[in-house]
Amino acid sequence: MKTVATLCGLFFSVAATAHHTRDHMMLAEDAGQVVAATREGANGPLWWILWLLLALVLLLGFVRWWQRRT
Repeated sequence: MKTVATLCGLFFSVAATAHHTRDHMMLAEDAGQVVAATREGANGPLWWILWLLLALVLLLGFVRWWQRRT
């Protein structure tokens, strides 16, 4: 389960990694452009999959806890 969570985290952080590895030229850019690019990356089309996976992991953890309790 930890492996799946780690792989999901790595998969969804690719955009952030690509944004920050341009030889740190981000500091030379206009602040408004940096903020706009960051907000654009935060609204990616695959974020709903991340939230769905998180809800699934929490649901599975709850079901497992409930079964041990009974």
